[in-house]
Amino acid sequence: MIQVYKIPVPKEKLQAMPEDQRVSFLLLGYAANQLNFYTKIAIFCSNRDSNNETEQELSSAQTEMAVRLVIGSLHEAYNLIQLRFMRAPRSRLYTPLLDSAGQEAFTRLKKTFKPKNMFAKMRNAWIFHHPQKTNEVTQAFEDAVANPEWDKEWNWFCSHSGYNSFFFASEIVAIQGIARIVGETDLREEQKTRVKRVLRVAEDMRQLIYAIIAVLWRKYFGDELPAEGRIDITDAPGVLDVSVPFFVGMPSPSPADSAP
Repeated sequence: MIQVYKIPVPKEKLQAMPEDQRVSFLLLGYAANQLNFYTKIAIFCSNRDSNNETEQELSSAQTEMAVRLVIGSLHEAYNLIQLRFMRAPRSRLYTPLLDSAGQEAFTRLKKTFKPKNMFAKMRNAWIFHHPQKTNEVTQAFEDAVANPEWDKEWNWFCSHSGYNSFFFASEIVAIQGIARIVGETDLREEQKTRVKRVLRVAEDMRQLIYAIIAVLWRKYFGDELPAEGRIDITDAPGVLDVSVPFFVGMPSPSPADSAP
């Protein structure tokens, strides 16, 4: 059973906070929500195994895309922390108040997100937007063409439903472009290593965000976290029991057709 506690956040106390602190408090929660969502999606995608070779291939590509969303959200969350927490005098005021787990996570994250880190390079080239420099895509394309691992993979998969179609040739170039950034030639092994690393960094980011939120809560709301009530969730599936398939049957008309 999962126990969820409903914690009221008094809006009058939010209004009484200094504007910059209120903005930091709210944006940290927003960043945590995004990170939690994208991480769950990445885990759910990675749980999918299929005996169908095509579905397995496209499910793996879907997992790769989900992990990129986590990388992008981690990069944006760290930028937020840099802007609103790490700059003096706030860092000197609040860092000593973090709990031990938050401080340890903060130390690891500062090493992970050092200047010109891999997360930033991947985000700025291929994640949340498209490469701006033509030569970046051309080089990734040439690397992919020269890689015998992709010789049989230059395909499109087309279905009457757009949701079940996939431009795999384009994905090959993106994967190869990211591999060039991280300096990896064994793409399958690199993907496994990267997924594990990203999930570890996501856990550190979650610990740090929660620790900073706790500091601000104590400062502006008090030492207690008063629960208005408890909700018991008795039918939640296990995180490893949920999977996101690539292929999905579509109703007629499709959801897009019936949208207002």
